[in-house]
Amino acid sequence: MAIENKYIFFPVTKTGYWHNGIHIYKKDSEDFVISPFVGKILKKSQSIVSIYPEKLPKIIYVREIILTAPPEVAEKYENLSSIDFTKLKKDEQEKVLEAIGLSSNPSYILQKHTISFKNEMFSYYSFIRHFSKLCDFKKIKNDEYIFPHDKVGEYGKSEGENNMVHLEYFITADSSYFNITAPDIFDYCDNINNEFDLYKKEEQPFEELYFNKKTEFSVLHDSKDDYEKYPESLHIKVKSYHVKINEDYKKEKSLRIEVNDNVINVHDKENNIVNQIKIDIKNPLTNNIDTELVYTKYLKTKSNDIKDLFYTLDPFNLQAFWTEADPEKLQYWDKYIFTKGDVMLKKYSMQPDKKIFSKLNENKQEFSLQFFKVQENGIEVLESTKGKKFVKIEKAGENFYFLKDDIKYNSNYWKDFKDGTAVFLKKDLTPYNPNDDDVKNCSDLQKIMREKNVIDSVEPSMELVQFLEKNKSITIRCAFQHISEWSQVEINPFTIDHPEETSDLWEKMRIWSKDGKSSSFPREVSDSGKFIYFHPAYFENWLFNLHRCFAKKLISVQNLVMKDFRLVQGNCGIYYNFHDYATTFCNHAVFETIIKVDGNFNNFTKKTANKKNISRDPLKEDFPECPDTEKYKYKPSNYWCDVLEEQSENSSKTGICKISAEQAFYMAQLGYVVIAAWKNLETNPKKNQSPHFVTVRPCKGKYPGLKSLKVAHVGGSYKDENNNTHGNEVRKISTAFGENSLNNIKFYCNIKQNFI
Repeated sequence: MAIENKYIFFPVTKTGYWHNGIHIYKKDSEDFVISPFVGKILKKSQSIVSIYPEKLPKIIYVREIILTAPPEVAEKYENLSSIDFTKLKKDEQEKVLEAIGLSSNPSYILQKHTISFKNEMFSYYSFIRHFSKLCDFKKIKNDEYIFPHDKVGEYGKSEGENNMVHLEYFITADSSYFNITAPDIFDYCDNINNEFDLYKKEEQPFEELYFNKKTEFSVLHDSKDDYEKYPESLHIKVKSYHVKINEDYKKEKSLRIEVNDNVINVHDKENNIVNQIKIDIKNPLTNNIDTELVYTKYLKTKSNDIKDLFYTLDPFNLQAFWTEADPEKLQYWDKYIFTKGDVMLKKYSMQPDKKIFSKLNENKQEFSLQFFKVQENGIEVLESTKGKKFVKIEKAGENFYFLKDDIKYNSNYWKDFKDGTAVFLKKDLTPYNPNDDDVKNCSDLQKIMREKNVIDSVEPSMELVQFLEKNKSITIRCAFQHISEWSQVEINPFTIDHPEETSDLWEKMRIWSKDGKSSSFPREVSDSGKFIYFHPAYFENWLFNLHRCFAKKLISVQNLVMKDFRLVQGNCGIYYNFHDYATTFCNHAVFETIIKVDGNFNNFTKKTANKKNISRDPLKEDFPECPDTEKYKYKPSNYWCDVLEEQSENSSKTGICKISAEQAFYMAQLGYVVIAAWKNLETNPKKNQSPHFVTVRPCKGKYPGLKSLKVAHVGGSYKDENNNTHGNEVRKISTAFGENSLNNIKFYCNIKQNFI
């Protein structure tokens, strides 16, 4: 929408009357008014027929219409000085009335918008008027909702302007806006220490260790937080080596080997029990095969297969070590890890996520500018081996770093807006009188603004239009409490042509009564005298900044989840251990995402766990585990698909809404977590197609179409034409699900999301 302030000013019109918002005008590329945010419709009027005053003017001067009328109307009367209105036909009268501003499209929509974050709830309202046509909206029980980028209606006309609508935003005088301070979720950097140093990253020194296939390791992570804090690191200790019986020794000693319950029993040719035997074992320090004489009690098999023989002691005394979580080399299985093949692992003294940084001598100014571009998409922070944190910036394809402590997070979008916005309450505006006889003078408005130090001085001789034009950049940063302009009916005859006719038109346009109240509206908006109006462009920009913070948080969580080694295909997942080499954990990944960004994540799962109980078992109380595996014999994860669908059928209570792919794109753009789910309806277990879940990735720009919609994918992997493996990553939804499944994917969001 194109926001202008050409003919109508804020907070008052050029004639001095309160103006709640501004007019926005249709661009050539636009067919509809588009909603920027999600909102619940509180009240709407679909009356799209233009209205005119009952009392019609007798004489109209051509100068009134020559600048605003359509060419065919203006040309018809351009040689006249005045028009006898009573002699015009009805259709001609309507065209002339439209040209002089005595007509309007009365339709409107009043929405309530609510944002919950950090256990705070903030509501604001939007009001749009003068549509020539309203669109249909999503119904949730008895309510209607508009989602971001939904079509609201077609541009209309009012008071001599075509292809326009009137837009306003307001809060109520008892809004939580005044009590909320500065939630840290809205912190941002607006400055970098001028003395900051640049660094280059280096890897830690490491030792190479060599292991053969199926070597097993115990995982020594202290807690779940270790996986999240250091997603690319594993702390492991050898649990058992995959070994072979030394065949030469076996023949030399004429040994006979039996396996019972995975236990090795060795006998000599006299059938005596032998307690020691030689094995071939790879030496991880030299990459050679060593022969060791070992006690048989430390040898175990898997599935009673002597070919799967393991030695459970460590003859090389390796001790625990840190290594990289490399899914190409390592498999995570039931709280232990084993090698997928013969591999070289890097042994580090600490988490390999931690890097070594060396100082550079570079021109720093251009790098600080580069940082502000990077910040828009969320910064990437790395930890050094000395515990310091560094921020990555890129220049000409090369990565550079500087200390996170050099970033000054002195700014907060919420605090900055509150501190930078002057709010004029009803008591502050009592001296203002738009019905003064001296209509051109605006000294009373100047005095009011001077008392709050919004302007420096009062210029008594300055006319209202001049004042509004001169101080436009100041007034947009102000908010004003007054009864709605849709209560105004009294007209100052010194300010408006055709005052009686205009008053008659305003009477028809009125929504709230003269005292600013209306019993037909919901109680929260029944008294317009409690409304505090903000300049729409200024207010919208602030709201988008808040939502950008939510989107950056969602992106960082998605990145963290996609890096989680436990969620690589064939690993053990997080919430249960039933798996095989092909098992994927998309439902675990989506659940891990929603619990980190939505305080009301249980709306997605139909669980009612006590979230304050820190000792609760996430599997039993929160995770949407299938309660009836008999009903879901083939794929128990189908259960969550049914839960999401059921929750969406009770949206008014749960907040879970089933939305379109386009709505999903724009909801994610605002930071809402959106689940895309595909239910597997195949009953043939030989057709191994699992249900699939992903979350939609916040992306800038316009909706790219369903096939190109980006998602945070955790699940199956594939190799491209260059033999590069693509596993858990951001990818197009057509690649994540397969093009044949696209039409059966459903999208779910939580309009009651509590951003955390």
